[in-house]
Amino acid sequence: MAPTVADCDRMIQVAKTVNKSLQIGYRLYWDPFNVRLIKAMNHKEFGELTGMQGNFSYDQGTWSEEGDWRMNSKMNPAGALFDIGVYVAQSAFYSTQEHPLSVTAKHTTDRPKIFKDIPEHWEWELTWPNQIKTQHYASYGSSGNYIRLQTEKGNLEIEPAYSYEGLKGSTPAGPMEFKHIFQQKLQIDGQCLAIHNRRANITPGEMGRRDILLLNRIMEAADSQTSIALDNFYV
Repeated sequence: MAPTVADCDRMIQVAKTVNKSLQIGYRLYWDPFNVRLIKAMNHKEFGELTGMQGNFSYDQGTWSEEGDWRMNSKMNPAGALFDIGVYVAQSAFYSTQEHPLSVTAKHTTDRPKIFKDIPEHWEWELTWPNQIKTQHYASYGSSGNYIRLQTEKGNLEIEPAYSYEGLKGSTPAGPMEFKHIFQQKLQIDGQCLAIHNRRANITPGEMGRRDILLLNRIMEAADSQTSIALDNFYV
């Protein structure tokens, strides 16, 4: 949504002042595989969550060229964490239907000649109200694309999870059987209908603020090498 929470707050306030709908382009809230996961966890279809791992990574460093905005910390704060790690942060929220209490994190770089301005790899661990700890990753130097949940009745996962196409998923009840859809068509339809019908949208600015707050706290935790408490997710 924006680099900082303060930026998000200004955007939210301006939208309210001029009575406009502020929506974030989170296409996976319309993707059938992720919607299936969200509904299952919302209704505790397979019992309580007991564990979670999320990862969205690819090797941006291999083909990055001079002037690549993804490698510029001013345009892309924290690199992979902000660019693709936000998908992982998002899935943690909609998988748990809760907010984490604290985060620990670290970043590393294997190729300093390429990654001069941003870290190459990020990993973080979240602690939740039931005291389970979950593991999450985002990298510009490895490969990963999944959300894996452990529940009381078995595993629920999507892999690939965050792509525009080719998603595959399964639940303790069996495979997810969905045809490929153009995710952004459903997203744009849904967001335009929310505006047209003057109804609440499902990906508001407050949701974007929540996610930016978490990404900023991950950065703080990695830099300080301490556990950072999480609160004030909303204005």
